[in-house]
Amino acid sequence: MSVLPDFFRGHKSVVDIIELNERKSKINPETEHGQIVHHVKGKIQFVDVQFCYPSRPNQIVLTNFNLTCEAKLMTAIVGRSGEGKSTIFSLLLRFYDPDKGSILIDGIDIRQLNVRHLRSLFGFIQQEPILFGNTIRDNIAYGDTTKTFSDEEIERVAKICHIHDTIRSLPKGYQTLCGNKGSQLSGGERQRICLARALIRNPHILLLDEATSSLDRHSEQLIQESLKQDKWNRTCLVIAHRLSTIQDSANIAVMHRRKIREQGTHQELVKADGLYLQLLRAESSHK
Repeated sequence: MSVLPDFFRGHKSVVDIIELNERKSKINPETEHGQIVHHVKGKIQFVDVQFCYPSRPNQIVLTNFNLTCEAKLMTAIVGRSGEGKSTIFSLLLRFYDPDKGSILIDGIDIRQLNVRHLRSLFGFIQQEPILFGNTIRDNIAYGDTTKTFSDEEIERVAKICHIHDTIRSLPKGYQTLCGNKGSQLSGGERQRICLARALIRNPHILLLDEATSSLDRHSEQLIQESLKQDKWNRTCLVIAHRLSTIQDSANIAVMHRRKIREQGTHQELVKADGLYLQLLRAESSHK
């Protein structure tokens, strides 16, 4: 049996890895250039955005994408898997730039902003909570390593996130070690600590990428209650897995085939009897 096919597959894999390692981002997070905005309201606008990942230049992820997220309100983005919802956050954080169109914060194209400053405006919570093996207190304080937080400040955000009483019930309280990747805590507890870590730095904009999709209903409800307490202080942009968690949002945007197809409040979209109602019915049928 010839080993040539295996050889060529292996060779191609090595070449792909080398090309990936040599690829340099056009966005330099260490640059000192760019504008600093001292008074941020937090209004976000996507204007005629089109985007393809550099590794897949022929596969359009977003096209004619338009969305406005009003300052200090919650906007939810929903849609089926594979619609490109998470890509929106990657563009906002300038891990990539759009191929066409622009993204604005308070009317300023984010490409004009200093990259480090831009990213400092955001708190970002992903689906999989990331904790370090240090104490719970340290994990919350890691939200902003440029500051030293008092116990009162740590406890304030923990209370907002409905995790303070749980922490205090532990033998060592806030000095409890989280274990490797937070193994000493439940999924809901880990995610609420991550939320506290995001809030302690007081970001102007909070991004949640399916942050509650893997949690049980009780943990999910606690995090939603936390957001209800806090959301009026900052712009909140949520990518939602369960539609039941975002029905109080000021605006719900429905993605379909790489763009926003409809948007409005929960009541408005239900009344419109369109894509949102289809998603809602599909979710109900799987309960």
